[in-house]
This record gives sequence, C-alpha cells and structure tokens, in this order.
Amino acid sequence: MKRFWVILPLLFIFSCEDKKEKDDSDTQNPSVEILSPANNAEVWGTITIKVFAEDDNAVERVELLVAGDKLGTDNAKPYEFEWNTTSFIDNQIINILAVAYDDAENFNTSSVNVKIGNAAHPDTLLPTVAILSPANNADVWGTITIKVFAEDDNSVERVELFVAGDTLGTDNAKPYEFKWNTTFSDDNNLINILAVAYDDAENFNTSSVNVNIENASHLPKPVTLDLKNSTENTATFEWSKYADGNFKEYRLYRSSDEKIDTTSTLIFKTEDINSITYTDTLDLFSHSYCLYIFSKSMLFSPSNIKSYDNFYAPNISEAIVLNDQQITLKWVDNTYVEDGFEIYYSTNENGDYLKSGQV
Repeated sequence: MKRFWVILPLLFIFSCEDKKEKDDSDTQNPSVEILSPANNAEVWGTITIKVFAEDDNAVERVELLVAGDKLGTDNAKPYEFEWNTTSFIDNQIINILAVAYDDAENFNTSSVNVKIGNAAHPDTLLPTVAILSPANNADVWGTITIKVFAEDDNSVERVELFVAGDTLGTDNAKPYEFKWNTTFSDDNNLINILAVAYDDAENFNTSSVNVNIENASHLPKPVTLDLKNSTENTATFEWSKYADGNFKEYRLYRSSDEKIDTTSTLIFKTEDINSITYTDTLDLFSHSYCLYIFSKSMLFSPSNIKSYDNFYAPNISEAIVLNDQQITLKWVDNTYVEDGFEIYYSTNENGDYLKSGQV
C-alpha cells in the first residue's frame, strides 16, 4: 500500500506565515557614508549627523551609535540624527558609527572620530519662546491649558511658567503645556502669564501675555433637585436635565447638615447627561443633598439644597386605660436607629402637648 505524507507542506506553510525568511539571493551589502561631521572634526553644542545610504534593492534602516551607545534609528531618507555633545567631556575623542541594513539584513558600516570642543565655543544664543495659548488680552475662565512654544539651537532644558508672579509649574519636554485653574483669581482681574525657556547653558528668554478673568459669566446654569420617593432607609432624588451646553458631569454631594459644598461627601458622579436620578442608602437621621453641574472648563454651579429626615414616628398599636390616672401604650418602632422615645400628652385636640416621660 502506498502512503502519502503531508507534514512537510504544512510546515512550509506555517513557516511562511510566522517568520520572514532571509532572501539568500541578495548578498550585496548596502553603501553607507557619514557625510557630516567630517572625520577628526571638532564639534560642540547640538549637531546634526548626516548619513548617506543606498542599496541595489532598498535600505531598510540606518542605525547610529555614539561612543558605542545607540543614538537612534532612521527608516527613511534623509538619514539624519540630532546629537547633544554637551554630555561629553571637552577634548574627548568620540567615535560615531553608522550601520545601514537592506531588506535581506545585509549591512555595512561607516565611522568617523570627532573631538568635543564645547568650552572653546560657549553657547550664548538665547532660546526662542512664545506663549501660543491663550492670546494676549483674552478672556479666560474655568481650567485652561496654557501652551508654550520653545526651541533652541542646541536644546531646551526646561520651560517655567508663572501666573501673577507665582510659579505654576515646570515642563522639561515638548509639548510645553500647563493646566491653570482660573477660579482662584477674582473676576475682571487682569492676570500676567510669564513663560521662561532655558537652554543647557542656562541662557533664557521670556514671553508673556495678560488675560482677563471672566468666570461668573460662564458658570453653568443650576438644575432643580427634588426628592422623588423614600423608604425607611433609602431616598431617591431626581433633577432636571441640564440643557445649557458644555456639560462635563453631575456630582451629588451629601452632608449631615445644610452646610454643603464640594468638600462634602461625594456620593454620585456621572458624565451621562441623561442620568437624572440617584437612590441613596441612608445611615443617619438627617441629610442634606446638593447637585453640582460641572462644565467642560470645570466651572460649577450648585442646585437647591434638599434635606431629608430619615425619621419615622412610631405607630401606637394599643392604648390600655388602667384608671383615670394611668394608661399603658404599645407602639411599633419604625426606625432602625434611635436614641430613645419621648411621650407627650394633651388635654385637647388642638395641641398644647406636655411631656409625660421618656424611655
């Protein structure tokens, strides 16, 4: 009987899918040359290393190593690399090595040696800096993002930002952006924003704008909070749907008294504008609630304060008259926490209750 084995074709198929095989027909190495800097050149500051590379098929990538450490990889022409020489000691001889690969992983190299000469060429050029946003004399409100542009012939070491003379923050990398909550400043106040950019040599330059605070006119319109229903230990609240635009989120706060604000207990938060009910499980007698609307700029407005007293009076189930001086009362406890019961009586239907005792 003849037998046919199919394992080799299957293995061949999987091998083709899972691993790219080297093209053994391509044995020619790519050409590569470091164009700049020249061999034995003196370098300082941040320089651009330019590499030429070509192949009879295609150059797949060019890798660059400085003093044996990889500086970067470039996959497309022009093959260029930025190198900050200031991290090396003056008069040190540094090797720059470029390695070009083709699609078949054939490679070739080119190298030059350069001398570090930063001390003889001090950096006196100031960095360039500009505040991109907000614009000068703009109205601002809520929490904004201050965007700064900065560049230097070598490199920008950091950007510091000041608001009304106080440090807001420092950014060490692009994009240079800072968050500022304007609500800590009074409305109609003209505030100065100052950006300071430093390079590696501590040269610096500044840019500033003035902005006007306008929070009051951009506050979101408050909604109305209502108690929809309640049980002995739950309360369901409902509020009108926000319809003023720039909606960010609802936040429902709870307090044990009517002094309630955004430092009170946050019990519910949602970014769903259509979510307009919440049921709270109660653990105290008395509660106050307030719903805050937050806009996208993080301005907020409170609703009315809604108080709920989680206290159910007991139901008297039986009253037994013993004599003209005594009566026995039985009642049902309708609350799950209490400090005790007080008993009052009246001689008429209109009130004027007098305390008889407590248990």
